[in-house]
Amino acid sequence: MSTNGKTSRILQFMAPDERRQFGIETPFQRLAWQMQDILGDGGILKEVVHAGEGPPVPKHASVSRNEIAFPAQPLTHVPNVSLTTFLNVLDTQRSFGNLCFNKKRYEDARERYKQAMTLLQNRELVDDEEKQRLEEMKLPFLLNLSLTYLKLEKPQKALCYGQKALDINPQNTKALFRCGQACLEMSDYEKAQDYLTLAQAKKPFDPDINTLLKKLALCYMDYLDKERDMCSKMFSGFKRTEN
Repeated sequence: MSTNGKTSRILQFMAPDERRQFGIETPFQRLAWQMQDILGDGGILKEVVHAGEGPPVPKHASVSRNEIAFPAQPLTHVPNVSLTTFLNVLDTQRSFGNLCFNKKRYEDARERYKQAMTLLQNRELVDDEEKQRLEEMKLPFLLNLSLTYLKLEKPQKALCYGQKALDINPQNTKALFRCGQACLEMSDYEKAQDYLTLAQAKKPFDPDINTLLKKLALCYMDYLDKERDMCSKMFSGFKRTEN
């Protein structure tokens, strides 16, 4: 059935069930039937995964994979919805962000995490309990942003988001670790040691923390060696001038 000309204008007046019945849906509309409508208005759709059917795939079978590109329009505000629905929206944003991060699409991941932070800031709070709940929800997004900026080789930004996480929870080990990583990348060895020592005090056997502390020690020793060499060359040149 053609959807050009007058027909395309008529389609906008047809109910979704009617379009589905006559097989004149767009590919996105067909996909939407398999997804969960988070807000109830079709604005945010989340994939619903069901158990597979049919015989198992043979061990050496070749499988082709098609990736679906979801629209990345900025989401900055969600209408007045229940807290449960709002948390589902945040969870969806985090899932998309994590998916992008795992695929090393760090800029896309950063945008997803930042959109979630904007949603949290724009949410009209109902009471103090909700305020406390949403404040706690900021923490994983701040930690993810800190790590993402480290991957993007922007340690100053990573430190900024790590410190924001510490403002919410000063005892958070991951936030201390992220700040230590950022300071080490910026060759601020004293601050890196401060953050990492605090992190190690909370998790003394954490392999990531201890590995980074060893790396810090090596970097600091290398820095001192270069400083000594520089001073030695300066003084040797000064003595030659006196002679």
